[in-house]
Amino acid sequence: MLRSYFKTAWIFLLRHKSFSIINIAGLAMGISFCMVIITIVKNQANYDNFHPAPGRTYRINTEVHRTNGSVETYATSPLPLAEKLKSDLPYIQEATTLTGGLSGEAGNTGKTIVVNGFFSDKSFFDVFGFDFLYGSKTTAFNNAHGVIITKKLAEKLFARTDVMGETLSIKGVGAFKVEGVLKEPDGKTHLEFDLLASNANIAASDLNNKILPVTNNWLNFYSSYTYAVLRPGIKEKTVMTDISNICSKQYAGLQLESGDKNIGFDIQPVKSIISGPVLSNNMGRVISSDIFWFLSLIGLLIIASAAFNYTGLMIAMTTDRSKEIGVRKIFGAGKRQLATQFLVQSIVTALLAFVIATFIFHVFLKPYFVGIPFFQNLEISLHEDVSLYIIFLCFSILIGTVSGIFPAIYFSAFTAVEALTSRLDLKRAGKLTYRKVVLCIQFAIAVLFMIGMLNTTRQVRYMYNADYGFSKNTMMDIDLQGNDFQVMKSAYLVTPGVIGVSGNSHSMGTQRDRSIDVRTGVNEERVRVKDFSVDLDYFKNFDLHFLAGRNFYADALGDRDITVVVNEAFLSFFHLGSADEAIGKKILLGDSITTVIGGVLKNFNFQPLTKQIMPVIFRYRPADIAQLNIRLSGTDRQRALTELSNTWKRLDHINTFRGSFLADEMRSVYGPYESIPQLMYIVCFMAVGISMMGLLGVVTFTARQKAREMSIRKILGATSFEVFALFTKVFFKLILAGIAIGLPVAIYLDRLFLNNFAYRVASVPGYVAGIAGLLGMCMIVITSQALKIWIANPVKSLRTE
Repeated sequence: MLRSYFKTAWIFLLRHKSFSIINIAGLAMGISFCMVIITIVKNQANYDNFHPAPGRTYRINTEVHRTNGSVETYATSPLPLAEKLKSDLPYIQEATTLTGGLSGEAGNTGKTIVVNGFFSDKSFFDVFGFDFLYGSKTTAFNNAHGVIITKKLAEKLFARTDVMGETLSIKGVGAFKVEGVLKEPDGKTHLEFDLLASNANIAASDLNNKILPVTNNWLNFYSSYTYAVLRPGIKEKTVMTDISNICSKQYAGLQLESGDKNIGFDIQPVKSIISGPVLSNNMGRVISSDIFWFLSLIGLLIIASAAFNYTGLMIAMTTDRSKEIGVRKIFGAGKRQLATQFLVQSIVTALLAFVIATFIFHVFLKPYFVGIPFFQNLEISLHEDVSLYIIFLCFSILIGTVSGIFPAIYFSAFTAVEALTSRLDLKRAGKLTYRKVVLCIQFAIAVLFMIGMLNTTRQVRYMYNADYGFSKNTMMDIDLQGNDFQVMKSAYLVTPGVIGVSGNSHSMGTQRDRSIDVRTGVNEERVRVKDFSVDLDYFKNFDLHFLAGRNFYADALGDRDITVVVNEAFLSFFHLGSADEAIGKKILLGDSITTVIGGVLKNFNFQPLTKQIMPVIFRYRPADIAQLNIRLSGTDRQRALTELSNTWKRLDHINTFRGSFLADEMRSVYGPYESIPQLMYIVCFMAVGISMMGLLGVVTFTARQKAREMSIRKILGATSFEVFALFTKVFFKLILAGIAIGLPVAIYLDRLFLNNFAYRVASVPGYVAGIAGLLGMCMIVITSQALKIWIANPVKSLRTE
């Protein structure tokens, strides 16, 4: 019986080749895209599975409640928290910390590479499942100046793995003796480090101010990560209650930073870190859960559109199957047998689509997605294996089953008389037939992605090309790495191709940030304001415009803050009047620094375009300058890099030249957004392609079905144009209805996206272009079939139909 079902399904597919191709192609596109999503989900689910108790291991995060009502969550927490958890909560099986500061340039025998490491303790190897290639966890951290390195670091730095007893030095931290080499982990992990050293080093580092003081400081929740393993059977709610009590006791009476209202803790399962929310100070290449839901929603819409195609075309072809169904009914076929027949046909179609989808996924989609910067930055591997293809196969069968359920139930419900008299229609549903609903939904989805693709592309291009209000295109930042600013500045001023040199504490237009407490009076509330340390040539070098006042005095004593320069937004925020009125007014910085406003700059975007222009202070503090700003005369980047690098090598024989073009630094801020248009291109192509195939199938079937009717109309006097208009108008009504449904949703989602940016493009041109483009493609598809009716000879049609 089953063999008969498959044979009948195959015969039907061969008999209706054009509709079979449309159905298979549409399902193949939808399934192939879902393959990408399934692969990503499977890839991310493999993170942090190799630890001793991954289901009971948690990270403790810090929640900072601001006075303005906002809440910022940090993946880090205070260093003393781990010991407090172990001492106060008996159900904590083990706890450990990872504290930053063990990073920089590591060297051995003349070779230097940049490393990233943490200070930790022996509990680290009880919490996490890292094994030793050399050494053991029983002897780990016995030597306060010992270090445990990864196999990768050993190969990079020493060109071998058996490096026990070797010494490596980290610039600014100290020298360490290698006392262990870790194997490559058995699975993926969010933990990213090259080496580990004992927490005993932190106190010494604190004394030398090499890292932020953290040893017993509950207010420093920026430097350490805390992990805890619960005993079996302990519920998260219990832990949260007890941690909240610890938090209340520890922070009672402590003076928080200005702008902070209170501090709390939260626990996060270690297995959900990679696919969880993006937190401040996150470790690991986290894919936000919002991204998972977004991709899943897109996949659902695309596969639903393809499934609608199949269902709609199958129902549209009911008259072609009426005799078959009637004969089967007369010979005793029951509802279950007929339903099974149509389900088998649907599954066969889906399996054929699966074969094509596999080709599309492997040859086109996988390389395309791997090339998207977002996926590269997160190191998302679309790794294929047998288990993955078993999942793909099961998913395809599921899609085939879901797509065929409605036609199976619908066809099997009719009696033999209804089938043989060609009464297989959807009159029960009234004038709003199933295939009309399907077309409307498909075009609602298509217009949604068309508009999304256009406006995300326009916004990203706008951000790249926007005028920030300062010179950036010919500017290059060079990290001083501890060198004397004035010496380096003098050398670069005479370097070929350089027309200006200045210095600052950190780059403008990027995510780099610094702020200071500001008051306009002793009794006023402190407010955190962004600040930069710059030199005398900074404003001229960046073409910043003064509205009032002047630059710092040339004979100003360093680090005295005699005057500061502010922007217009600063005056508005602190109600200091006009630019001229603000000159000479006193303000307080930090705890007790009194200074006056010496100059007011015209507003400019010193932060990314995701943020409104905020108050900012520029201070003349040469000791804080960490990088040079080199203004170049030409556009030959490679030549400029060579000249600047050569100058560096003459002055610094130890440190490697670190320079980057400011425009590239600013562009990198929008890296996550840059990937959205690339994702929307492929999604839009698939959604619109599936919609057009569905439209082509329905139009082709309708043209064939109405050929006789249109021929009679021509014989009775209707012109070819009237027949053409009569045939096409019903489809355009459905398309316009679909657009009317999809447009409000597109507008809502468009605003949701653009609200991430303080400065954005106008949306209306994207709406108009998206709708016009979709209508243009629909016109081509409909006209391709309508022209056959236009030019058809009515006599020939009546004779052959």
